[in-house]
Amino acid sequence: MSPGGRLAVIGLGAMGLPIAARLLEAGFDVVGVDVAEAARRRFTELGGRVGASTREVPPDVGAVIVLVVTADQVRAVLFGEAGLADRLAPGTLVIVSATIGPRDARDVAARLSERGLRPLEAPVSGGVKRARRGDLSIIVAGDPTDVARAQPVLVPISRELFDAGPGFGTACTIKLLNQMLCGVHLAIAAETMLLAERLGLDQELLYRVVTQSSGNSHMFADRVPQMRAPPAATNSAVDVFLKDRRRGRETGREAGAPTILTAAAEAVFAGASAAGLGATNDSRIIGWLRGLQTDAPASADEDLAMVQRG
Repeated sequence: MSPGGRLAVIGLGAMGLPIAARLLEAGFDVVGVDVAEAARRRFTELGGRVGASTREVPPDVGAVIVLVVTADQVRAVLFGEAGLADRLAPGTLVIVSATIGPRDARDVAARLSERGLRPLEAPVSGGVKRARRGDLSIIVAGDPTDVARAQPVLVPISRELFDAGPGFGTACTIKLLNQMLCGVHLAIAAETMLLAERLGLDQELLYRVVTQSSGNSHMFADRVPQMRAPPAATNSAVDVFLKDRRRGRETGREAGAPTILTAAAEAVFAGASAAGLGATNDSRIIGWLRGLQTDAPASADEDLAMVQRG
């Protein structure tokens, strides 16, 4: 697969659209598929070809990148009524870049292999800004020959490719652990900024100090300005983070490992989702925290219980 070749990007959302755009810039003939008319229109304006259904993907594409949100959506686009898996030519690369669970990744890979297709597991990390720059971190698992074949597609959208070996499920597990950290970092960033607000501190000063000090994280640096700005277009939704928190705790239970802080972060995202913020930017969790009872709990247990009650 080389520039000039034809490929399909399934899902033109917050991450899929900039990834498809970068591949267009790299010289690929890209067909973008999304059920949302607005997403298709944006990609058309960039010069791409679009379809509302996977039925509109030419069967001779050299590679397909799947960038939907959930494992159920991955299965639907590949194996559902309009699924691609039975229409693609044998040997086609199918790069699953959705953040799904390791068991889901193994199941999808097995079903693709049964049909003579070449699966790769390649979850992406870095957010929308880095996707626009072609600066993502991508964790790849699959047959080494297929990883090499996918290089011309993955290099234009990545800062670094991390080879997780041939075992399916490994790349998604690493991405899941990364997401667990992101969720905890985001929750504590919102909690910290709300406390600063209640204490009457200069929040801009606090932001400058933290981002130049040991307490900084990518989530703090990136999301705090969003918390302090008017609501904007959703790039990373509360419900997406909630999904990852739950999967992280499930994985922890299966491995016999505690996930105490992940559970606390999950309670924050679940409360915000239940309050109707599920489709908004994940930075909006600070708005939900503002509405909680403000009397200081006497213990950490009471603090967590307060969050869980909402």
